[in-house]
Amino acid sequence: MEALWKEIADKLSSFEEEVAKEVLEKAKGVFPTRRAKEAFRALAGRSATPLEEPLLRVATALVEEGLAGSYEEAFGVLGVEAEPTQKDPAPSQAPPPAEAAQAPSPVEASPPVEASPPAPSPPVEAPSPRQASPQGVPLTGKQPAGAPPPPSRAEKTSRSQDQNEAARDSRWRRAYQEVFGQDPSEDPLLYRERLAQALLFYRPEQGRRRAFEEVREVERRLQESRSRTRELLGSEPQVDVGAAYIQLGKLAAQLEELARRVERLEEAVQKEASRFGGVNAALRLHHQEIRALKALVEGLRTGDGVDWKRLEAAVRAAKAEAIQEAEERIQGATALWRGEVEPRLKALEEWAKRITEAFRRTLEAKERRRGLFGLFGGDR
Repeated sequence: MEALWKEIADKLSSFEEEVAKEVLEKAKGVFPTRRAKEAFRALAGRSATPLEEPLLRVATALVEEGLAGSYEEAFGVLGVEAEPTQKDPAPSQAPPPAEAAQAPSPVEASPPVEASPPAPSPPVEAPSPRQASPQGVPLTGKQPAGAPPPPSRAEKTSRSQDQNEAARDSRWRRAYQEVFGQDPSEDPLLYRERLAQALLFYRPEQGRRRAFEEVREVERRLQESRSRTRELLGSEPQVDVGAAYIQLGKLAAQLEELARRVERLEEAVQKEASRFGGVNAALRLHHQEIRALKALVEGLRTGDGVDWKRLEAAVRAAKAEAIQEAEERIQGATALWRGEVEPRLKALEEWAKRITEAFRRTLEAKERRRGLFGLFGGDR
């Protein structure tokens, strides 16, 4: 039994030494599957004996580890190949040349007759190239119909290399998932970057998981260094600048609100401003000044050494001045409008009253049949 295990280990030499050891260790702890037994029976033409159970175990381990695509391929790696099937020659076919030469013809087997010459034996036909040999293999060297061609040595070597690459990648992915708790397919770029770093730390005696642990430790130290650097570089002026940026944002919001209020005031005095263009021009001028001030505040965000308190006071003063001047102009325009319109309205009202009284007196005069002069109280 030990000799068979040693022979199996020699046949697994096409794999990496570490992979072969893992396969043998796993094979000693698994039981042969039914499919492995059926595949062995199909290849060998018989059931496996208890002494051949290690072959079944190793084939099962190869398939479970993904090193072989099927049990037939696994048994091919272990050297278990299908036995050639023997075919009997058909009755219509002539025997092989060797047998034809050894077997005497019926005429030669009979005793010779002196009276007549012996009849010539019929010529022996050579077997056709497609006739099967006694071993069941065509004389042309081709495989029987339906049987797959045997893989060449280069194909076996290429297949073995592909299996090694697949097994190696599978183990790297498994170690990555165990260390980082993340499937490599979730972030392939990050996986390839960490794999390239892990290859620098990889030692066969330590394993792949240890290499990924080294990568994780390096990432942790790098993150700590970055945090410490940010803490050392962080100072009070930078904190003040951050607060100033926040204050600038608030001032910009206040300026926007002020601009909206001015726009509402412009809409409220639009009719009056059409008559008194000075009010509209002044409001637009203040609006432009506010916009310029807003642009200035936005530009100061990238500046250094700015007195933010003084700037805020200036903004507040400009805002109060603009609002006060706008209100004063609106009040003045309203008073002026009232001063001009109210007398006209009163005169129009008096004129309407006189016209109404005149029409009333005209109607009364017509009713009394008086002339036009009846409006003045005289008869016609």
